[in-house]
Amino acid sequence: MIILRLILRNFPYKHQFTIRRCLKISKETAPINRIRNIGIIAHIDAGKTTISERLLYLSGVTKTIGDVDSGDTVTDFMELERERGITIQSAAITSFWRNHRINLIDTPGHVDFTVEVERCLRVLDGVVTLLDGSAGVQAQTLTVWRQAKKFEHPAVFFVNKMDKPNSNFDLSINSVEHRLNIPVCAISKPLYKNDKHVLLIDLINRKSLNVLEDNAKWETILHEELYKATENLYSKIADVDESFGELVLNSESYLQISPEEIKRAIRKATLARKLSPIACGSGLRSTASVIPVLDMVVDFLPSPIERNYRLPNAELCALVFKISHDKKKGRLGYIRVYKGVLDKKPLFNVNRQTLEADLKIFTPYSDELASVDSVSTGNIAVVSGLKDTITGDTLINNLTSKGEKFRLKDEEYENYKLEGIETPDPVFFCSVEPPNLASLNRMQKALAELSIEDPSLRIREDNELNQTVIEGMGELHIEIIKERLRREYDLKVFMSPPKVSYKEVLRHIVTQSAEVSDTFGTHNHWCNMSLDLEPSKRPFKMITSNLSENTIRKEWQKAISDGCKNALYNGPVLGFPISNVNVVVKNLNVSGGRVNASLLSACASRCVTEALKKASMSVMEPMMMIEVMVFDDEVEGLIRDVTDILISRRAKISDIDKPEGNYKLTVVKAQIPLAQTTGLANQIRSVTSGMGSFHMEFSGYQEVPEETILQLRGHV
Repeated sequence: MIILRLILRNFPYKHQFTIRRCLKISKETAPINRIRNIGIIAHIDAGKTTISERLLYLSGVTKTIGDVDSGDTVTDFMELERERGITIQSAAITSFWRNHRINLIDTPGHVDFTVEVERCLRVLDGVVTLLDGSAGVQAQTLTVWRQAKKFEHPAVFFVNKMDKPNSNFDLSINSVEHRLNIPVCAISKPLYKNDKHVLLIDLINRKSLNVLEDNAKWETILHEELYKATENLYSKIADVDESFGELVLNSESYLQISPEEIKRAIRKATLARKLSPIACGSGLRSTASVIPVLDMVVDFLPSPIERNYRLPNAELCALVFKISHDKKKGRLGYIRVYKGVLDKKPLFNVNRQTLEADLKIFTPYSDELASVDSVSTGNIAVVSGLKDTITGDTLINNLTSKGEKFRLKDEEYENYKLEGIETPDPVFFCSVEPPNLASLNRMQKALAELSIEDPSLRIREDNELNQTVIEGMGELHIEIIKERLRREYDLKVFMSPPKVSYKEVLRHIVTQSAEVSDTFGTHNHWCNMSLDLEPSKRPFKMITSNLSENTIRKEWQKAISDGCKNALYNGPVLGFPISNVNVVVKNLNVSGGRVNASLLSACASRCVTEALKKASMSVMEPMMMIEVMVFDDEVEGLIRDVTDILISRRAKISDIDKPEGNYKLTVVKAQIPLAQTTGLANQIRSVTSGMGSFHMEFSGYQEVPEETILQLRGHV
């Protein structure tokens, strides 16, 4: 205890309290029906971190409220996050509210870090979706909503920044119902005086909050606006719940229906994803206005036992959704426990078929870890001591009593493995060089660690140019990697300017044969093979055909696969990697049944290279969905200028929308090649005199026109 006090003295007061509080919470437990695993998702700059800080303060985890501009937030703990005022990595932290344990994950909003959102949503049970009260549903809101919808997460909504002059709660509700296609029921209502938001009414508990008063508290009130808004709330619930509709019809007064009955009906509809509650407030202006978020999490979002997950027949089952590295603890795995109790016993990695032993368990509080002996079903934990485990792996209890080597049979593998985590393809790439030759090994080790932490970061070696190439989700993503190499690994690397990652793909099947020979010692060895290259939906896969499984040994398969991959790195059209291809080995002959692996690899590489020379190819480029928002009373001329700019950049206009009730806002939607977005922000700001802004998100790949390929040949 004396040592702990000495350690705590080195931390600022706020963080001393947080650590003490976290150590206390780590010992607290809650039954599984009182656990909530939730994430906060939103468009960038909607206020996720600000709201997270208020939630931690209200639940007693922190004694003071962190501020994004001041750089002292709990969930944004990286120096880069605090300097830039954006969330780069997800952060997990535990708190308690109304005797419920809330495992909260704050996720990034920037499109470059979409994989962080994806892997967090994979292990959550419900989401809180934040909206900017002046903008409603924005482009990135659509992206994260689609991710949440894929995992069938029930959701609650909170409209933030209601203190902004142009905020509009009704328009935000309208945008949710029309753009996200989910009915919502307002459980709070803002009241205005002289165009200022002055009062917030809680329609369920019939209380009000004066948002202009510092340290204001919710007070019981019967306001005339309460009756009008309550009628609309009951109508929304009755549309999806007939029994509640009958309850309303049989009641003499709306006030006869208790808050508990209202909550019960909303919870039932929310868990069935037929309806979502929506509240409003201002996290920055009034901390008390954020209390409904905590109440909605407890009242309306599911516990782990209310989600119908398919789980393997094992005593313990957990999914690793994130990997990080600590200088003292080594590789850390963030784990969601779906079944059983996670303790310090060895774990079996289903994906790698390996045993993980000598483990230590922690409860995460952002960048602080509190040591615990075990973690129960439904909770999130951090495990140190992992050696082979990576993001997306399934961990189960050790299937052998003595710890001997064990392998699952092929037919058992899928029964024990949980659904993994999808990783999007990178859209930018650049070469990276160490500051000096002596730092090469350190750089390669650092990049290997970062790529394990971030599955959307790809590292490859360009053998022709003898360069290390990194591929990422955007210019900001690559810039952050460069900064992390400098700060965390003391490597001042040199990076080339990021380039768009085009893909070359096959149009038709092509067949090719090749033969190579070489002398090893006093013996001449040769091998010949024939193979087919087939268009595929998968990035790369090697298949054997007309050959028995025992014909190609495992070490030969690896050599052939490596040779194919090397040849597929440089396409015949523009030199970009070949994607979406199956390599089918049709025939293989080797001298005397013995051959060097390097000879097999060289033969496979030559065969693929010669096949590509005669293949019919297409070049694919990454496309972005772009939304340009123009705020102005007279927008016709501006919209014409904006559309002309987009069309000149090979964009295809899909819609020009003027949201109902907001006469100042016009939204132009289009599909635009990523390569054509350089300098677009400055051009739009210039032509709209600063009244225009835009947001983009990746939308897929599209074939590059022939005339554009001719232009690219002169620049690649």
